[in-house]
Amino acid sequence: MKPADAEAVAHAITAALGIVEQRRGKKAQARWRGNLKEAVEIAVLKALSSAIDHGAVEYPEDLHLELVDPPLVPPGAPHRPPLKGVALLLWNETVRELLALGIIAKIDGGALANYCLNFARWAALLSAAAAEPLVMTRAGLRVNPAIAEARRVHKDCVQPSEIELGLRGG
Repeated sequence: MKPADAEAVAHAITAALGIVEQRRGKKAQARWRGNLKEAVEIAVLKALSSAIDHGAVEYPEDLHLELVDPPLVPPGAPHRPPLKGVALLLWNETVRELLALGIIAKIDGGALANYCLNFARWAALLSAAAAEPLVMTRAGLRVNPAIAEARRVHKDCVQPSEIELGLRGG
């Protein structure tokens, strides 16, 4: 392989790895099963095609690129922790939906339990705030502090869990 060929291939691989790095998140392998391989293949082929079109490299007749999938955690339902009420209902519904999409694995159990518990906590705070929007304090009538706490729980706990599990965009 000529130095120009090696340079073009190195550039293509670097570009592909850049795409992979952009898509890497906390659970990249579980979330990008099919798209990751496709993105790498497209980036490599585009870079090589561009280098060949511009005469930077000659297409070697014996070149054979084969990308293999990285080792992945197989999809499957995680073991359900002891949950009750809203958390249990949410667990069952979320596991069913994520299994249908093929983007949940046994190792996701902790993250999913955290999401379900925080979601149930958020729902309970909203319910308490709706039942009694104003509360009497020594200083007089005030907005129920459950409202502010519900906002905080949703922003700091529920939303990050949804992003980690792939339930919403980042």
